[in-house]
Amino acid sequence: MSGRMILYLWLVTSLFRSVRPTAPQKNFDNLKGWIRIRNLDIRIPSAHLSTWLKNDIHSRQLPPPSQIHIPPPPLNQRRRFPGHPQHVQDHFGIAYLRFGGGEAKEEERSATASREAFLSYVKSPGSLNSRPLSAEYVDIIDEIHRTPDPHGFHGTQDHLSSDASVGSGNAREGGRLVDLEKRRVHRFNRRKRENERVDRFMEALITQLSRSDKLIVDDTWTDPPQAGRYPIKWSDIPPSTNPRLSSRRMSIGTPRGERKIESVEAFGWALRKIRDYITDREPHITPLQPLTVVDAGSGTGNLVLPLAASGILPKDTTWIAIDFKPNSIKILNDRANSSDLLKRDGERGGVVGVVGRIEDYTGPCHVVLSLHACGDATDAALDLAQKSNAPFIASPCCLGKISAERGPRSELFQKGFPDYNEELQADFSLMARWGDSEGLEGGSEPGIRARRAKRLIEVDRLASVKGGGKLFEMLSENMRGNAKRDLLVGPLDVFKS
Repeated sequence: MSGRMILYLWLVTSLFRSVRPTAPQKNFDNLKGWIRIRNLDIRIPSAHLSTWLKNDIHSRQLPPPSQIHIPPPPLNQRRRFPGHPQHVQDHFGIAYLRFGGGEAKEEERSATASREAFLSYVKSPGSLNSRPLSAEYVDIIDEIHRTPDPHGFHGTQDHLSSDASVGSGNAREGGRLVDLEKRRVHRFNRRKRENERVDRFMEALITQLSRSDKLIVDDTWTDPPQAGRYPIKWSDIPPSTNPRLSSRRMSIGTPRGERKIESVEAFGWALRKIRDYITDREPHITPLQPLTVVDAGSGTGNLVLPLAASGILPKDTTWIAIDFKPNSIKILNDRANSSDLLKRDGERGGVVGVVGRIEDYTGPCHVVLSLHACGDATDAALDLAQKSNAPFIASPCCLGKISAERGPRSELFQKGFPDYNEELQADFSLMARWGDSEGLEGGSEPGIRARRAKRLIEVDRLASVKGGGKLFEMLSENMRGNAKRDLLVGPLDVFKS
């Protein structure tokens, strides 16, 4: 490159530099009046915060804000508050207020209102629920455009545009809010598509169920009746068999402990019905051949031990507790030994702990119990009942752990999907995860979808077992909204008088 050319390029570059516009100087009189309020109580819904801010501004005799923006958190960061499960966090504790920003003729008036509001909040931002608030000026030059909030969490939805530039050292936070909003909308659209797929999948299952000409599942599954409770006298049985005393998390008065007690008593109620059913069907079993009850997925014995001590079944009943965790069986055997329930050599009746998989058990089995066996473990318990031609009681949990490859269990539902491909596997997995949801309000769309998914999976389980079964719900205050409140009892003949 010649020296003349280099000189020419230098002159052109210098010319452009000389005419490049300089950044405008900060001048509060010309800003459009955005103010950021911090330290708002995240437990208060954003709609209430908007009302409070408007009232507070009115009490200061300031012009009302033209816009209020309360940034929502991403869906996976919205949490419920202890003691208030109906309250969901829907903001970060930050609000943005805009004053002015009207037509050109009103720019001067808008600037005045902005300056007054800014000075008022900086000097005395006030407090909300005894929480002192802080305020600062935010120079957001570009307009904020409106986009409807797909979740309807806010009465006024003003979201930052992707090209919003933020001054006063706040460009990084403005960009973060834009990115959060984009991700939130993306997650919403993805969740919406997934929900539509789940709804279509469940509609296909319900259609297939309606085509059944054989009563294999009690038709009350759409609105299950309440399970009964066997009144175990907890003060009369050994303390080591009481679930409330087995763990600090389940101590007396805790919701988890009360849910466990209700589950055990519901199993006792169903077990007494099965006892009468077996006595009528096979009177030779007792006393000539004592009963053998298998607790599939026993854990440390919070179900099998109180039932064995309650006297629901004869003392010569053998209780087999199966779990694949050796430490759980060790604790169970220690608890059974201290309560004098452990089966000893040469004795009839008692509790026997077995380390192993449910699928590998080949011993005698007259009744199958399964309390909160995760995912596919409940299916293994029902398979054991099917193989042994035995009645069963199950309260499943952790549907999200069911393998997607499994798909519908029953022949009835399988007929609806002759080509069970990867896409249907994904739909089934989504339905299982919905069925595992907890804490959702029963009347809300998510709550209705969650209960529908859970019931269809349990109906599919009942339909897969010879003789079918009946679905019940445990409906106490502690069980409300809990995914573990379902009780499966089969066969249906147990409830035929």
